[in-house]
Amino acid sequence: MRNTKMLAALLAGLITLSLAGCGADKAENTGSDPASTESGITATVTDNASESTAESSLPVESEIKQDESMAEKEKAESNAPADSGSKADIKKPAESNQQAKTPSKQTEAPKPAEEKPQTPAPTEKPEAPAETPTANEVARKTAEKINTLRQAQGSPAATILPGLGKVATYRSEQLITNFSHESSPDACTVLKYGEYVDMSDCGMPEASYYRGYNAEAAAKGNWTGTADEIADKIANGFKNSAGHWRYVGSAEYTYMAVGITYKGGTWYCCVCVSSQNYGG
Repeated sequence: MRNTKMLAALLAGLITLSLAGCGADKAENTGSDPASTESGITATVTDNASESTAESSLPVESEIKQDESMAEKEKAESNAPADSGSKADIKKPAESNQQAKTPSKQTEAPKPAEEKPQTPAPTEKPEAPAETPTANEVARKTAEKINTLRQAQGSPAATILPGLGKVATYRSEQLITNFSHESSPDACTVLKYGEYVDMSDCGMPEASYYRGYNAEAAAKGNWTGTADEIADKIANGFKNSAGHWRYVGSAEYTYMAVGITYKGGTWYCCVCVSSQNYGG
């Protein structure tokens, strides 16, 4: 602003000097009195200078004012807010910031599906152990299988004697504590089965006894299975033993009985054979 005023003053001075020169030339041409001319020139110059100054100063001041107005306008425009377009540009980031400040609703994460408790697979119940067959059932089937083996080799099937069967069962019980052919007391004597033998008739001091069969075969084992399976093992065991089969399978002995006792997981068997029926 200060530079503008100085420029205006400088221009005014230059214009005044120019007009003064023109006045001097005019005075010389008119031939006036130097003194009056000088004063006239002075007056004229003064007047012209004043007029020129006044006239020339108007546009200069106008230009200066215009420059000032332009400067102020530019300053005002620089300080003024931007136009609607700029405002829109400015507001957009502001709105964006506002939106950024405003916490957005968080999208709720999907809830994990509730896991249904798995139904445990039914526990397989262990198979119940097979029922142990009865001793009488095993004895009956063993007698049947022995007769089948006898017939297979050409010997007749032996007749099963119920009375002798009691003796055979008694003997199988004795085998639990004394697995031997020598047993005491004697099964037939205890049961009074068979033929009574009075030793006094023979003049012998020994005690009298009962005789009910001619031979026996004994066996024991931890056999398992059904009555049929156990009987098959017993019968084949005798068949495969030459010392036992020579009288169990002999055609000479036509009567037979089988006794079975089961204790502590062990089967005890006694087979009694006879050539005659001593007591049924």
